[in-house]
Amino acid sequence: MTTKKLIGSLVLAFTFGAPLAAAAEELAVVVDRDNPTANVSVDELKNIFLGKKKDWSDGTRIVAIDLSPGSDRDAFNSKVLGKSQAEVDQYWVEQKVRGGEAAPKAAPSAALAVKLVAKIRGAVAYVPASAVDGSVKVLNVGGAQSIK
Repeated sequence: MTTKKLIGSLVLAFTFGAPLAAAAEELAVVVDRDNPTANVSVDELKNIFLGKKKDWSDGTRIVAIDLSPGSDRDAFNSKVLGKSQAEVDQYWVEQKVRGGEAAPKAAPSAALAVKLVAKIRGAVAYVPASAVDGSVKVLNVGGAQSIK
């Protein structure tokens, strides 16, 4: 193999291999500060993001906010929903065909997701733990403050 081909192969490997190797940061599940909920199980969180649980314990309507596709969303889908992004997409197509709930809206960034949760009563989102600020409340999920 020539030096040019070797360098080209290494550049391709590093360029295209990096996104696959990037690990998602620990995720925090956040709600508006007035939400009385402090703890949710993984099953409850799954039901929220699959549109099966519609109201908080105080009767407030749940507004689930997804992140745009990427490593954090993939990690959430895998660890909480037990599905790949393709399987989640298929689930929502089937729901729409059956006249069910619409998929959660996706925020283009974790910072926007936090802002939306802070302003919308009943909102819930998962974000990288580093994106959390004092405007929102972090829920314990299955006894932990983050999803690893």
